Amino acid sequence: MIKSNLKFKIETEVDKLSLNASLEINNEIVCIFGPSGSGKTTILNNIAGIINPKKGKISINNNCIFDHKNKINTPIRQRNIGYAFQDERLFSHMNVIKNLTFKSKDQILLKKIINIFNLENILYRKIKNLSGGEKKRISLGRSLIGNPSILLLDEPLSGVDEERKFIILNFIKNLSLKKSIPVLYVTHNMNEAKYLSEKIFEIKNSILIKRKIID
Repeated sequence: MIKSNLKFKIETEVDKLSLNASLEINNEIVCIFGPSGSGKTTILNNIAGIINPKKGKISINNNCIFDHKNKINTPIRQRNIGYAFQDERLFSHMNVIKNLTFKSKDQILLKKIINIFNLENILYRKIKNLSGGEKKRISLGRSLIGNPSILLLDEPLSGVDEERKFIILNFIKNLSLKKSIPVLYVTHNMNEAKYLSEKIFEIKNSILIKRKIID
């Protein structure tokens, strides 16, 4: 099995306060749990390159993509990251199938995602005609298609019905295992976090720390 990993040790800013986050993920799913505004999305955006840390270092599969000290900052498009945004960020001028296949034409995985995410009947609809839950499923599906080095999933199942939610969670677990993709999953739903992983972190006093799980 190829050892895929994500490592970061950064200092970034959330609402003018410094946030320190350090983590290593190897061929596994790790969850960041906590309330809105604590800095969970900020950590993902730093990894993706949407914003830059004040200082620190980020590497994917042992390749440095950001190093403040050595002035390394790999462009977003070259980081090979699958990212499901909290606010979807779908292309409004495209229909569903074009959004799904924007980055990859992997037909085998595409068919699985269409089926599991229950998208068969809306493939040719415009984005403006979709519900919030449908947009969430499409955003997540798009992030999974192709061959990303890592997956960043930011509240990807909010607004998705409970029955479909756990079908998708199982799919994410199996995909991560089969393709050895590290997944960083952000949620405010502890049930989702515990279902996906035993490694759950939260932000306390502006520091990312491992959370003790109490059943």
